[in-house]
Order: sequence, then structure tokens, then C-alpha cells
Amino acid sequence: MAREQHLEKERAKRKRQRPLKIFIAGVMIIAIAGGVWVYQQYQARISVNQAAEIGQDPEKVEAFNKQLLDSGAFGDGSTGILGGENIGKEELRDLIDMASNPDKQILKVTCKPGEDISKPEYALNGITVEERPKVFDLPELYYNGKHYKRNTAVKAYLILGIDTDRPLKEDFDSHDTGRSDGIFLLAHDTAKNQVTIIQVPRDTMCDMYVTDYNYNILRIGHDHLTLAWWMGDNHELSGKLATTAVSWLFGGLPIDGYMAGPAGIINRLNDFVGGVTVEVPDDSIEKADPVFKKGARVDLQGELAEMFVRWRDTDVAGSPISRMDRQRIYAIAFEKKLISEQKKDKDTVPQMFQLLDDNIITNMEKGTYLDLALEILMKDDPLSESSFITPKGDIRITEYDEFWPDYMDIDKSVLNIFYREV
Repeated sequence: MAREQHLEKERAKRKRQRPLKIFIAGVMIIAIAGGVWVYQQYQARISVNQAAEIGQDPEKVEAFNKQLLDSGAFGDGSTGILGGENIGKEELRDLIDMASNPDKQILKVTCKPGEDISKPEYALNGITVEERPKVFDLPELYYNGKHYKRNTAVKAYLILGIDTDRPLKEDFDSHDTGRSDGIFLLAHDTAKNQVTIIQVPRDTMCDMYVTDYNYNILRIGHDHLTLAWWMGDNHELSGKLATTAVSWLFGGLPIDGYMAGPAGIINRLNDFVGGVTVEVPDDSIEKADPVFKKGARVDLQGELAEMFVRWRDTDVAGSPISRMDRQRIYAIAFEKKLISEQKKDKDTVPQMFQLLDDNIITNMEKGTYLDLALEILMKDDPLSESSFITPKGDIRITEYDEFWPDYMDIDKSVLNIFYREV
């Protein structure tokens, strides 16, 4: 049975029941990977067609996935100009020629008033394209008449919280793969040592690879971003699939590294730093525990930490997005407490990552993300509400909550954070 068929059963069973669980050691990573060009994306699609011929042979399946991982087809960043599948060889070759010359990259994006914000009109070098161009891996481009160059000092790292209590390094059955319910794109300006965190709603509707239960890629689909991780193996393949989906969502922006951890680690991290004090922003969680009265200052200990971060009223439409306010509050408070503990004991952060080692999946070396964690923690400006950005979009309530992003708003954020106007 194809994996997307099982997905419908999973949705029916878990409708409005699975709570958001977020992995909060987020601001502590660095990158070792980069993007690939359009031709590699085309090669990946040829490989996808080969998947149908693999069948159920485990050795062939393993070899197929290894080929994709080793080839860079998933990108860890840029995956090409067009995300659609209906593109001919000659048209693709023309677009590759355009992409190789930044002077020709003139992108015009428009959205008529009153029309669907998730479907703006794109013209690349005067040619209207149906798919959203993925050009933000380019060092230079023109966007709506303005000239931009990539700010190479700003790196992008993806932080994922997976809705499982088990360490991610354990073996998982393909039916038990978690979902990336906490999704953060962290931008680190290495020149200014500043951090901006783009908080991405889990229900963001976007392109992603769809797989079967042997992890063969069947096609490119459009679904909730949280499912991109679920399409993989809870290990490296899931990381590749989720990273690719986020890169596509942000117009082909290269993702320099990712780290994923289980939600079950939240309480242990919270207790490791001696608890975290927060102010309750609204009355949305008082139903879960009377201690969470609006305006109350609560010292989160034990299970209260996970409750504050993840609980939502499942009877309220759009609650996964409104609950994101508490995630920001907790992240800010956690970093503040961690900085305080690190100043008392310089081994605090290394000891915290020892706690995390058996739980996380990452494509970064330990020494690399440790160095970055310490660098970020010692920055002049601690995290605040102004450190966070949430993409604009429409919340649509169908059978399931859906967040349809405003792509022009996403483009604006990418250009403001990762590029500079010249």
C-alpha cells in the first residue's frame, strides 16, 4: 500500500489529536552542507522514475536511497529553478543557461488584489512560469526591479522538533515515523553575530517528496510541511526530505545544516537548566492547568515545561498557529536561563549536548555545532520577540488545519535577511 494511502488513515485517526511538541535546543547549530544546481534536480527526477522498477527488493531499495543521498539530489539547499515535474529537456537546458548568468536573472513577481496570496504570478527574464522559481541559491539577482547580492555572512540552519518521545537514533518501523511539528529556520549573521529565527507553521502547505513504505520516492506532492519528515526513516533520509521541503518553501534557499530532536527531551532539558520561568500570555492554556492563568509568572518544572510548549485546545480551529506565541516565550526564557548557567559553569553547554547526543539527528559535526552554540549564546543581544519572524499567510479550515503561505512575504524575508540590496 502506498504511503499516501496510509496517510489518509493516519489523518482520520489523529485528526486534531496530535499535540505540537517542539525541540527547544534550537539555537545551537552550524552548517557543513551546501546547495546543488538545477541539473542535479533533473537527475533526481530521472532517479525517481527508476524507483518504480525497483520493486520490493531491500538491497535495491537501499542502493537507490544511497544513490540519492550521495548524489546531492536532495540538495541540503538549492534544488533548482522549477519545482514542478512537467518540464522538458530543452526548456530545462534554457533555464540552466539563465541560472548560470546572474546578469540575466530578472525576476518579476506580482499578485493582483483580491487573488490567492499563495499563487503569485512569476516572470523569469520576461517568460511567465507556472511554477514558483527557486532562485535564492544564486549569488546575484534582480527582483521586481531591485538588484540583490547574497550576503555570504548569513548562514541558514534548520531546527526540527519531532513528535516522538523516543531518541531519534533508535530504529523505527516505517509506520511509526514522527512528524516535524516544531520547525524553525535560524539565520545566523556571522559578521554581526546576530540571530533571526523564522518560525514556520507546521501546517504550511508546500511541495515535498512523497514516498512509499520502502522510502522509494513516488512523486512530488503538495501537503502539510510537518509530513516531510514523516516521509522518511526518522534518520538521515527524513532530514534530507525535510530540508529539501523547507528549501523549496523558501525559494531554493540553501540550508547549511539541520538538527532534529524528539519532543520527549523538552522536560529533561528544562530540568537540566534548573527550570525556566515564563509569563503566561493569554488564557488559552488555563484549561490544561489552573496555574497557567493569563499574566501569571510560572516556574516551569517537570512536566509543566512540555505542557506550556505543546498544549492546545483541540476544539479551537487554528490552535497550532496561535500556540506558537508560547513557543517563542519559552525559547527566549530558555536561552536566558542557559546563558546564566553557562556563565556560572563553562561546561554547561557541552554537558547539555551530552544529554542530547543519543537523541538527536544532525548532519553536523559535534564540534561544529558546539562552537556555534557557544558563539550564539555569548552574542551581545539575547533573543527577544523581535528575533522571531512568522511568515504571513491564510489559515484555512477544511478537514484539517492548513496554512497557505504568502510567497511574496517569504521572498521579502529571504531578501531582507539573506541578501543585500546593491
